Amino acid sequence: MARLPIGLNSNIIQKFIDGIQTTIDDLKDEERKEEEEINKLLDEAYEYAVTSLSDMALYADTDMTPVINKLSIKYYDSKTRRGELFLAGGDEQENVGLYVEFGTGVRGLENQHPAVGNGDVNWAYNTKGHGEQGWWYEVSEGNYKNPITWRDKEGTLRAWTKGMPSRPFMYNTMLWLKDQIGEKYKVGFEFKGGKK
Repeated sequence: MARLPIGLNSNIIQKFIDGIQTTIDDLKDEERKEEEEINKLLDEAYEYAVTSLSDMALYADTDMTPVINKLSIKYYDSKTRRGELFLAGGDEQENVGLYVEFGTGVRGLENQHPAVGNGDVNWAYNTKGHGEQGWWYEVSEGNYKNPITWRDKEGTLRAWTKGMPSRPFMYNTMLWLKDQIGEKYKVGFEFKGGKK
């Protein structure tokens, strides 16, 4: 059997180790750059969502500040490979954001959210069966735009509605973000919607 002698010395081994370390450093640098780019896009998506809500506020003459204040970013982490733009909370203001996104009542039913219409999200409209009669809800003094109001016997100010159409600012932000990223990053998008 023939033998093929290979000479190894400390210089050759060190060059090999240095080459591996350079490759590792290059990969880490690429990962860091990717993370920075994705986080920049998340910031831009946040601004896009805020602009969408602000435009809606002008069009609908509605204060969207409570919803805007609930928008949050969880920055991309290369270890978990996740980043999110979401409505924070779990309180009534978060619900307002969901109501704006998905719509409510018969008006929402007539103008459904795209993800509800295609079956991606479970959201029910007109859940209490108010239908065309609508319903009355409590409003605070000076914090309502609805012209149909009255005071109940306890003096609580109430306004009437048949609901509102879907105004899918988060869904549209997701579509915008997908366009911005294009084919550069093969990342997954999911729209996590309502649970009504």
